[in-house]
Amino acid sequence: MEQYRAFWTFRRFDLTSDLAVTLNNYRWLSTAESILSPEPKCLEFIHRTAHAVASREIKLPEDKIEKLSSIRNGPLGRYFELLIGILFTLSPEIEASHSNVVVREGKTTRGEFDLLYKKDGNWHHLEMAVKFYLGVSDRTSAFNWHGPALRDNLGHKWERMSGHQLTLPKTDAGKNVLHGLSIGVVESEALILGRLFHSFSDWQANSFKTTQNISKNHANGWWIHARDAATFANTHPKHWLPLMKHQWLAQQKMHERLSKPNFKDLKHPQMYAIFEQIQQNQFQEIHRGFVVPDCWGPK
Repeated sequence: MEQYRAFWTFRRFDLTSDLAVTLNNYRWLSTAESILSPEPKCLEFIHRTAHAVASREIKLPEDKIEKLSSIRNGPLGRYFELLIGILFTLSPEIEASHSNVVVREGKTTRGEFDLLYKKDGNWHHLEMAVKFYLGVSDRTSAFNWHGPALRDNLGHKWERMSGHQLTLPKTDAGKNVLHGLSIGVVESEALILGRLFHSFSDWQANSFKTTQNISKNHANGWWIHARDAATFANTHPKHWLPLMKHQWLAQQKMHERLSKPNFKDLKHPQMYAIFEQIQQNQFQEIHRGFVVPDCWGPK
């Protein structure tokens, strides 16, 4: 009996912690700005529904919390898609929805519909991504906004979304899949959330150079080389919290002072949240950015 009671006490503790993290991410999603302009029509619905979940107006089932928690330390894009997809399963405004629908032509996979949903009697197709890009060189070119690992950039991502993912419903293979789901014409949209990181000097000067299709309201941050970060940390005594990837979405909390960061042995780009102390044992996140190795940059 004691073993049984101890198991459920442990389980409830896990659930409470997982729920707090999940609600914090929905709180972020309730105000998250589109990177692209114009913003997709669905974003207003996502904001409204995420707010209802974060404020507990819409109850988040335990199985959804567990599913999100189980993949939280995996690929951030997969977690993000599920975070949004759950909203479409919970909202009474949505009449039907399908997630991650694979499109095949014979034995060849042609792509995947991230989300198909029916609202107000009409079917919609949503492709989505969460991205964190650092701007280098001529930031008016989408190809000069790079992921921290330098494996992708905004230009290639948008080419892929606009030239392939958003046109999938118009292909024969896509039409066949839609027909099999009793779906006719769909309206397609792209949603990219996340953050753009400007060079530290531009960020300080509030000079945000971007491509024309970037929203002026995009979430922003800064990036800086390790050799310069140490000087900044010494001359601006704040509290630096290194973030794990699953912490990149929402604002984080900190309850105690941290030791000064050491950038000497930095091997990979590291995102930091910067805090200032507002009261004893109370800290507030004020901005965030990437510290990158001195050799970092596209070749």
